[in-house]
Amino acid sequence: MAVAQGSTSTSAAITAQQAADMVTFEGERARLVSHINIELSQVISNVNILNRHLETIITIGQEFGHLSSLWSHFNSKEPIEDDNDSVPDQ
Repeated sequence: MAVAQGSTSTSAAITAQQAADMVTFEGERARLVSHINIELSQVISNVNILNRHLETIITIGQEFGHLSSLWSHFNSKEPIEDDNDSVPDQ
């Protein structure tokens, strides 16, 4: 009977240790999950800022489309001067 009581107290001690470890684990897990949530919300915020900047850049680039086509049209109408056709300096 004494052996049975010793094993019962040992298993109770292990159970108490496991319970303390679970409390520590749960506390650490909750802290890490909270930290991850904060960091992910910062990442999402930064991605949204990046998206707005990219949209601005695309809009500005599209505004130059008309100017580019105008210069392209102008360039195609200009005759290309050949350096051999010019009058040499005397």
